[in-house]
Amino acid sequence: MQKTVHIIGAGISGLSAAVRLANAGYKVAVHEATQQAGGRCRSYFDAATNLTIDNGNHLLLSGNRHALSYARSIGTEAGLVGPARAQFPFVDLASGRRWQLDLGDSRLPLWVFDEARRVPDTTLRDYLALAPLAWAGTAALVGNTIPCKGTLYDRLVQPLLLAALNVDPPEGSAGLAGAIVRETLLAGGQACRPLIARDGLSSVLIEPAVKLLQERGHSVQFSHELRTLGMSGDRVSELDFGGGDKIELAADDAVVLAVPPRAAATLLPGLKTP
Repeated sequence: MQKTVHIIGAGISGLSAAVRLANAGYKVAVHEATQQAGGRCRSYFDAATNLTIDNGNHLLLSGNRHALSYARSIGTEAGLVGPARAQFPFVDLASGRRWQLDLGDSRLPLWVFDEARRVPDTTLRDYLALAPLAWAGTAALVGNTIPCKGTLYDRLVQPLLLAALNVDPPEGSAGLAGAIVRETLLAGGQACRPLIARDGLSSVLIEPAVKLLQERGHSVQFSHELRTLGMSGDRVSELDFGGGDKIELAADDAVVLAVPPRAAATLLPGLKTP
């Protein structure tokens, strides 16, 4: 008998899980509380400008192999486009100074040895000081692992980690920050090329996944907000969507919570969340 996996949330994480599980032979049922898929990674039509606008500036890097694998699995990898070389213009708003960080196209971080390509007024020693971050444990904080000060930190590390971790870097996870550094800056320019969704987030990353799932006979339900998880011992036995709308789970069925931390903690009291 085919196992069913219920995925709560149709953001990009939920859709990615759904596509991967569907390809692995599971029956998938996606339940989304709102009226559209994508969560914070989607596009919308703005009547005032007559334009389709992305909900935020979502920038991928070429080293994000999981995101690229997801796009490949739904047939839209070609919709992620960017320059052939990893170059990033910077401007210091306080001083007005401008420079370009040139990570090149190598698979090694050779750019740190070239004064003309790295952050101005930094030395090789500054970059070596980031080494503890690359192998930090998940329980460590960035502020306790590397010095959160200095030219390199102010001009590159702080803005990079702020964007990636979405938290003041010293308070962020050194383990997560280390993974970012290992898979981008330390992996050379080949892993750092910027990519954007050419035709918009929804058309490249969201709508094709929903269509693929539906065409294969899987379900994606909108305005279907999970209210309560019914438990039987240490396993989920029932999904309660309110108003008498309940789904009894078979012994081999599974549930994936692809929801924000606050929603996850509400559904599973006592769950430790970021």
